[in-house]
Amino acid sequence: MAGLQIWRHVPGKVLLFLINVVAATALIFEGYNQGVLGTVSATPGFIKMADIGHDGVVTNTTKQGGLAAAYYFGGMWGCFIGGWVGDRIGRKGGVLIGTAFGILGAGLMAGSTNASMFICARLLDAIVEANHHKRNDLANIVLGGRFSGKLHLGRRAVLGFALQWIQQWTGILAIVGWAGVLFELAGFDPYKALWLAGLANTFGVPGTAAAALVIDRMGRVKSLITSFAIQGVCLFLVAALIKTSQDNAISDPELSQRLGTAAASFVFIYVWFFTMFNIIPCWIYGTEIWPQEVRAKGYSFTIFGWATGCGSTTLIMPIFLSRAGYGTYLFFGAMNVVVAPLIWFFFPELANRTLEEISLLFTSESLLASENMKEYHRRVDEAGGNIAVAARQLLDEVDGKDAESGTEIGSPDEKRVEVNQDATM
Repeated sequence: MAGLQIWRHVPGKVLLFLINVVAATALIFEGYNQGVLGTVSATPGFIKMADIGHDGVVTNTTKQGGLAAAYYFGGMWGCFIGGWVGDRIGRKGGVLIGTAFGILGAGLMAGSTNASMFICARLLDAIVEANHHKRNDLANIVLGGRFSGKLHLGRRAVLGFALQWIQQWTGILAIVGWAGVLFELAGFDPYKALWLAGLANTFGVPGTAAAALVIDRMGRVKSLITSFAIQGVCLFLVAALIKTSQDNAISDPELSQRLGTAAASFVFIYVWFFTMFNIIPCWIYGTEIWPQEVRAKGYSFTIFGWATGCGSTTLIMPIFLSRAGYGTYLFFGAMNVVVAPLIWFFFPELANRTLEEISLLFTSESLLASENMKEYHRRVDEAGGNIAVAARQLLDEVDGKDAESGTEIGSPDEKRVEVNQDATM
């Protein structure tokens, strides 16, 4: 098998490029599934196939949302299976299995002839140790991080999970996933609304590339807060402009059209700042918080947060839009105001930190990021400024070992050491 490891002979920059290409195909696949279905589900062909309306008009918004949300229901199961498979057979083997499921699911979705077949295809599409300690077992992480002590693995699972819910409940699916409905509310005809929706999805590509300029310079926390501030303003303005456009549709059609165009412009501003300041921190934070030996399992909680967060919003979105209209964007704008302080107070900054430093950032019994930073500095100072020593002392403390002897506290080895010391005295 060693002869087949061609990557070992590939130059570093080329290998990095190839890894990014593979990762990009996964992101395109997932983003396409997530971003376009809201628009596709409003097309006449889909409405007829899924039996969610007639004459090109959706009349069953609950079923429409359920068809979209089925993808995330599959993801709820696939995330934990993926973490387990990633540890059992390796990352490359896991990717190959996921790819096979993805191809099969995509083919079934494209060939669906009714709603039941489409739901099954969506579900299928999404299903896709050394240094072992009891604390690293998935069950123990689920049960609040049992046996993890000052490492607080349970807290890290909650942070990774919560950050995905925060991302999904601050308006991205309302803006992108159901962009066609938004543009129709703004006064555009169905054809132009679909065209603008596709353009809005594409607009995020350069925004994501621009994230490389700020993600490490500003840090994860400040990037997210910047994003939520701008997203909130955009959503409030979208709601206000749609409302005034609708109010003037009869009395002043020209003004109504200008207001609708202004609302559309803020959709693109939202997408740009979301992709530049929000999407990257939300996804990498859920990876960075985990020790290397449990990263695959731990990251499952981040994916679980994505699946449940997207699933819940996708399920209610068509219902919300049909009943609340522009009020949908007021709600999500308010959510941005609510979550920004949560990020500041409870999420430690991870930018430019080593793996050893990150474990030291979660050692306080307090949930506040500021208290965890104080505990971080205390431990580093006690170790004479040596991060590696501070991290080793933390692991010894968690494992119940004496820092000097390296034996477990209360173990037979420790008792033998005590006896030998007494004998020497």
